[in-house]
Amino acid sequence: FRLGATMELTQKEFALISTSSHAAHDLFRGKIAQELFKLAGETYSPANYTTCENDHFHENDIEFYF
Repeated sequence: FRLGATMELTQKEFALISTSSHAAHDLFRGKIAQELFKLAGETYSPANYTTCENDHFHENDIEFYF
């Protein structure tokens, strides 16, 4: 499942995110844990063509609009 989200960042936070460092990862996780984001953008379940009995099978992407 893929969730699109919008998150407001300060210039300092954006600079940190741009580094793709562990600290950037921690910043993202912290904001998500504090629910400082909103669902927006592409949110969908990708098509799944597996025949595995334990998987949820569907032939097309399932899109959600927020």
